[in-house]
Amino acid sequence: FDEIQHVKEWHSVIPSFRIDFDCDIYVTGSNSKLLSGELATNMAGRYVSFHVYPFVLSEIQEFYEINGLPYTREQLFTDYLKYGGLPMRLVLPDEHSVRT
Repeated sequence: FDEIQHVKEWHSVIPSFRIDFDCDIYVTGSNSKLLSGELATNMAGRYVSFHVYPFVLSEIQEFYEINGLPYTREQLFTDYLKYGGLPMRLVLPDEHSVRT
C-alpha cells in the first residue's frame, strides 16, 4: 500500500489483511507522521521498518551495463538530472511514459 497515511484508520485494517490472506504486507509512505513513532504505536511491534532510497548514478549505469543497453555517460547524467534515480524510470519504454 503506497502512501497509506492518506487512508483513514489504515492501521486497524492492515493486521486483518495479513491474517485473512496469510501474506506479507508492505506499507510505504513519505509522510513524516508515518515515518515517525506513530507507526510503532499503531502497529504495536508488528512491523519491520527499512528505508528504500533512489538509485545513485553509478547504479543506473550498472543497470544499463548488466542489461546490455546502449548509453553514453553524458546521456545518463542528463537523464539522472531530469528524472532522478527512481527505479521505475529504468523500465518505462519511452520519455512520454516517464512524464505521465
